[in-house]
Amino acid sequence: RERGRPWFDRQTMLILAFACWSGLSVLWSHTLIPALHFLATMTQIAFFWVLMRGLVRTRGALRTVSISFLAGTLLAVAASIAFPRWSIGPRMIYARGNPNHLARDIVISLILLMYFIPKWRPSRRAIGIAVGVMLVFSLALTQSRACWAAAAICLPILFLRRGGVRSAGALVGMTFGAIVLLGMGVFAARLGITPRLLQARGRSMFVPAVIRGSRAEIWRAGLSIAWAHPVLGVGAGNFIRHMPEAVERMEYFSHPHARLAAHNSFIDAFAELGVIGLALLAAVLIECFRGLKGQPPGTEKMLAWSLLLFATIRMIFATSHYQKSIWFALVLSQIVIARGIFRPEIEEALADETD
Repeated sequence: RERGRPWFDRQTMLILAFACWSGLSVLWSHTLIPALHFLATMTQIAFFWVLMRGLVRTRGALRTVSISFLAGTLLAVAASIAFPRWSIGPRMIYARGNPNHLARDIVISLILLMYFIPKWRPSRRAIGIAVGVMLVFSLALTQSRACWAAAAICLPILFLRRGGVRSAGALVGMTFGAIVLLGMGVFAARLGITPRLLQARGRSMFVPAVIRGSRAEIWRAGLSIAWAHPVLGVGAGNFIRHMPEAVERMEYFSHPHARLAAHNSFIDAFAELGVIGLALLAAVLIECFRGLKGQPPGTEKMLAWSLLLFATIRMIFATSHYQKSIWFALVLSQIVIARGIFRPEIEEALADETD
């Protein structure tokens, strides 16, 4: 834990163990390429975690990393608008790739932006607010209902502190809700959201006869795969391969494309890596939550809670444990609460060393 050295704490060791177990699953995987791809991704994530914990040790470094992520998200939004899959608008929903991934990065960027905006000068603050409004409209256009809900839960956390909610935070929260509702209303027709579609989606949540590939049914199929291979799993990257045979035994599942992802990181880890992989992934999150225990109240702690809860929510509703942005949110949630890292005397000492 010396300055400038990699940070090997319990969280890091658990992540390295999860990456190693993912690599071992190649031995019992029947499809080599997906397993090797997953192994390469987890290896990158493990080294990324170690480097971030070792190098981001001052407020300036945290600000630089956060603004870089925010700039990358803005470029992704611009690319989605400039290079649509079809020449109809609004183009955000038709951008190449999965719009849920863009929505994920937008929410992380909004969390970081709301943390830094109060610390900026008035001129920069105005620019930050304008960027935030643009990101909120972009989030509305992605149609990612899970990310809308996660944003509504996680963003207000930034305005909590001892003694109640800051009035400015409450105002921003209400403005955020109003903008999202306005964006959904204005662009509903252009997004293809019609009363008939909303009624069908509502029925699909409660009427078994019309459930056709909903998340609940996908999770049920994933659990059937997991319980059939509980110890070692089917191997990293093999969930999609086993999905068709699982849904064949389900009465109401009639999705036209049965080769679906798990849409849940924990079910996917259980099915692909067995109970050991699931335990390691759960242990990482538990250690991250334990890191918040006993921390003094403050905006950094609220930022950590917001990032950590968002990553957890995304893992529940998407197969996110191999997505780098989720691990970026997790590691930042731990960096901002690391004891002593952001004390002025340490920043001064690091600055002297640099000089």
